[in-house]
Amino acid sequence: MTALSNRPRLAWATLALIAWLLWGAVALADGPEATNIELLPATGAAVGQEMALTARVTARASGAPVSGAEVVFTRTAEFMNTESEVLLGKAITDQQGLATFTFMPRSEGKVSFAAGFEGSAQYQRSTASAEAAIATGPAQYVETAGVRVRGINVMWLVAVLAIVWSVYFTVMGLLALIAREGERGPKMEQA
Repeated sequence: MTALSNRPRLAWATLALIAWLLWGAVALADGPEATNIELLPATGAAVGQEMALTARVTARASGAPVSGAEVVFTRTAEFMNTESEVLLGKAITDQQGLATFTFMPRSEGKVSFAAGFEGSAQYQRSTASAEAAIATGPAQYVETAGVRVRGINVMWLVAVLAIVWSVYFTVMGLLALIAREGERGPKMEQA
């Protein structure tokens, strides 16, 4: 066989390789588009006050906003030396690619938040994280002393207690008189 007779085989092999490479490129181009997500926590948040977390989801190549995407908001929490992600809530992106979730922080300090887009048939998943400083706010629980019964104010309560204690002291006084009479012994009648 001569080199000239191998040319058609080589041409077909080259053509097959080019077709395979083009098919692979088309398959990759038809796959889900990469996305970016940016997490924007509110500044100046305090315990007991509403705080907004906003995430912006965009297509990585074009920078176009991704609308209708579900974004999951979490925060890092520690309990008994174990750290984990706690689900805060979910929100759907609008036409500008923005998803906002509002919640009320219950503890102060530096808190790490995360936002995640799980992806879809059209877009790939992406995540982002950010930290925010939560300031000390008003006490979330205030204990009140005393008994609160609807319809009964303090004067009624004092009156009921006064009646109960007066009955108690009256009974105790009568028992003391009965005991004293018992110590004297029975009275003898003279005939």
